Amino acid sequence: MLKIATILIFILAWMPIRAEKSRQDKGDLAPVARNPHVEWVEPGLLSVSFTCPAGIRIGGADMIRISPVFKPEGRAEKAFAPVLYMSRSGKKFYLRREEFSDGANEGARIMIPQNISSEDYVYTDTVATGTVAGGVLELSYFFEDCCSSNLLMRDSVRVKAASTEVRHVLPLPVLVNRLPIASDNVVFVRPEKEEVKNRSEEVELHFHYRLNDSELVPDYMDNLKRLSRLDSVCAPVMTNSRDYTVRSVSVTGYASPDGGTDYNRSLSERRASSFSRYFSDRYSLNPEMTQTTGAGEDWQTLLTLVEADSLMPHALRVAEIIREVPLADGRKEQIKELSGGEAYRYMLKNFFPRLRRMVLLMKYTVRSFDGDEACRMIATRPQDLDCRELFEAASRMNAGKSLKGGGREEYGVEYDIAAGLYPDDVPTQLNAASAALIRYDLEAAYRYLTRIRDDERSWNNIGVYHWMCGDEAEARRWFEKAALVLPDVAGRNLEMLDSLKNY
Repeated sequence: MLKIATILIFILAWMPIRAEKSRQDKGDLAPVARNPHVEWVEPGLLSVSFTCPAGIRIGGADMIRISPVFKPEGRAEKAFAPVLYMSRSGKKFYLRREEFSDGANEGARIMIPQNISSEDYVYTDTVATGTVAGGVLELSYFFEDCCSSNLLMRDSVRVKAASTEVRHVLPLPVLVNRLPIASDNVVFVRPEKEEVKNRSEEVELHFHYRLNDSELVPDYMDNLKRLSRLDSVCAPVMTNSRDYTVRSVSVTGYASPDGGTDYNRSLSERRASSFSRYFSDRYSLNPEMTQTTGAGEDWQTLLTLVEADSLMPHALRVAEIIREVPLADGRKEQIKELSGGEAYRYMLKNFFPRLRRMVLLMKYTVRSFDGDEACRMIATRPQDLDCRELFEAASRMNAGKSLKGGGREEYGVEYDIAAGLYPDDVPTQLNAASAALIRYDLEAAYRYLTRIRDDERSWNNIGVYHWMCGDEAEARRWFEKAALVLPDVAGRNLEMLDSLKNY
């Protein structure tokens, strides 16, 4: 699974000069996917969701494309709709170009962000895979201009094989009836409060060092830019003792397999210690609170990268060597000799820079926030709110919101943020399903209701979902079941069902 920190830091050295210049001109915030979630809604039907920041600076004909592709084992890949970031003027150019394209961007979610925005875009898509086999969901990031397309980075999420026992409880999300429902036709539940809010932030950083040197030099090459990203994650916690209590910080250094194994372990230890000293000095942190580890060569991450890259030459054989050949028995030598060094050179260029990194894990405790504070934080640090606080904020921000015009389409996106942060909390998933039904987002409602279909509090919403899909008989059956536990809302929907039918 991708982590927020894993994708916060792009390896800028990989970017083409044109892309780098554009990012310097238009800002430095990358539209990286956060909290990706992959699940089988039924055998052969795969759903993907993730969130992306909306505040991306981009202009002209330039475009950033996020392309999710499912690569099942032994079957043809299946593409999900891409996310496209572009400017208003760039959209005009894009639409003209698409008239003559091959349809690769069909169904694209076009984002035209303002220069500054704190809102997130919640992406969801579902495709028929033609298989229940497991595989890899690959997220590829491209920078495109009028004449070229350049890969910025690629990451992946492992997809387990679908269970053939998945029950088809809900019809597929096809909207038939645009019902005049409001908040009193669906179910909202106040989640439990989190007594102690323990949190953690993980940041992955790729610094530049002078040859054979372990000291972190902030102004060497683009280290300052990378340190500024570190500050963007850590400063809100480290500099705010009123809201946060830091419990511990751990720093782990990793190395790539080029060079000697013992030397690489020693180098990773020394570089981790250097970075730990920098971090402690910068935030006046007691060094005793920081744990430092040199992990040496990161073969596990290398194996993951090899298995996920469809362009990797001799990937199966390289993966086999990594798994089965111990270092002492010549693992490195066998990889270097494979096909005249072709596979090793590919990894040296494309994978090894990603292995030379620092991973900082910061653990902290957050105080409780009232409703007004939660409303402000949901746009900046929603991860520091618990389920109850997110619910209070979402309730306040959607209270009295008009469902006329475009108001219905914008209803309740705050509940989606909460559902993404707490996928295992039943009331949070139920509330997100309710908001999705109000705005006619059946795709999202399908996903949330499938997760909680065994909870009796979901029965009313399942009835609304069936009704919207055009099955009034099934809707009535669920409303009658729901009337046993939630008589007011279910009874209201039964009356509405009869009145609309008679009308």
